[in-house]
Amino acid sequence: MAVRIRLTRAGRRHLPFYHVNIFDIRQRRNGACIERIGFYDPINKDAAAQISVDTEKAAYWLSKGALPSETVASILKKAGVELPERKKKAKTRKAKASKKVRKVKERTKKRTANSKARKALKDSKE
Repeated sequence: MAVRIRLTRAGRRHLPFYHVNIFDIRQRRNGACIERIGFYDPINKDAAAQISVDTEKAAYWLSKGALPSETVASILKKAGVELPERKKKAKTRKAKASKKVRKVKERTKKRTANSKARKALKDSKE
């Protein structure tokens, strides 16, 4: 079972409050969680009271292979939990984007070549 550590939003309008939860990867954001390991209160001015995470439970789930979201990773880092190395996806996204750009450029070259050929044929007939 693929497991993620994510935030669920609580609180009211303009006063967000987030729970740090363990989820099966197929669950929606505010769906049923496996376990709640803490909270994050961004409105609280006291930095020590902003984050409360059970570091033992977080370390346990990380050792079992749970992947934290980017926001949760920064929260866990502030709470003092050591995170495993995470692969960066930006390179693969850039590669895909550049491949798409190349395809589009090739397509436009073909279209312009075809339109020039049609124009030359039309001019030669007249």
